[in-house]
Amino acid sequence: MFDPKLSEFTLIGSRSEGAQDSAAPELPPQASADSGTGLGMAPVKGSLYSDHGGGGGGGGGGQQAEGPAVNRLEAARLAQFERLAPVAQAVVAVQYGQLEIVERLVNHGAVCAGAVDSEGCPLLHWAAVNNRLDIARFLCDSGADTSATGGIMQENCLQWAVRSGKMEMVRLLVDRGADARARNSHGHDALFLALQHPLDSGGAAPAPQAPSAEDYLDIVIFLLACASADPCSVDKDGFTPLMWVIKNKAMTPDLLRVLLTFGAASEAVLKQTDYEYGNTVLHWGLLAGASPFLLADLMKLGANEHTPNKAGLRPVDFRNAQGRLPGEVQHLLYMRSTFNARRVLPARGF
Repeated sequence: MFDPKLSEFTLIGSRSEGAQDSAAPELPPQASADSGTGLGMAPVKGSLYSDHGGGGGGGGGGQQAEGPAVNRLEAARLAQFERLAPVAQAVVAVQYGQLEIVERLVNHGAVCAGAVDSEGCPLLHWAAVNNRLDIARFLCDSGADTSATGGIMQENCLQWAVRSGKMEMVRLLVDRGADARARNSHGHDALFLALQHPLDSGGAAPAPQAPSAEDYLDIVIFLLACASADPCSVDKDGFTPLMWVIKNKAMTPDLLRVLLTFGAASEAVLKQTDYEYGNTVLHWGLLAGASPFLLADLMKLGANEHTPNKAGLRPVDFRNAQGRLPGEVQHLLYMRSTFNARRVLPARGF
């Protein structure tokens, strides 16, 4: 039964916490698991009763509201919140970082730590994608299952945390037993997701506090070094992590060096072909215009330039716009008979 004492919630983040007495927006409805990203998750920023008026610079005249008006607004907000079902209350509280409300709901038996919302997304997922570390710790301590899946793509909480680009949350969930090798409906594990972030904003100004390419690189290193992520996993389209970053031109020297250091160019990976075209990583490197140094290094590691794809084309048959192979590849082919392949990283960059 829902404890009626829960209706006595104080407005955490309001005047009792030292906030200004300016007008705040209405309490938003429960976020949909299908909204925002299309991936079954929607990060929420701000405080449940945060102050967005006055000094927030978000429009309006910055004039502070009268005390009685604020009290009426807060009372209306609280009434709206209390009309939600307990699980919906918990979801909103988690999204907005209201640990005290989450603790009361769980400790009074209104919801369990592993509760899911109306669309099958667990509370821990919402804590993960919104980087609510204290709430995630509390939910894990209270019995939340880090292996539970939810959202459109049926991902675990670690996969949602990786998408948000927050190392602290990724580390916490791995420490609490989250599986870095769990796959979503596309066959992508946490490592794949960390590799799929946009490397730049196309010249646009980055969003405030948006994770950078370096943040995701740190997550990649952590997953490979500390979370037993598989650098040679194959998704439902036949791509390995190395094939994916090369095909999609998401490669940087540091990222490629990390992947190669952790064995992402194993013999099996170099022989792997995607299921649609039958291309190897060397095919995709040539198609994507990868650095000749990278192509040569893949060949040194064992990539076969004579493997045909489904169209019967071998990597050696590919030509650039000038009708010839990259010079470094031509030189390597010329020296192939005397070359002794070694599994070492080059001193130069890619």
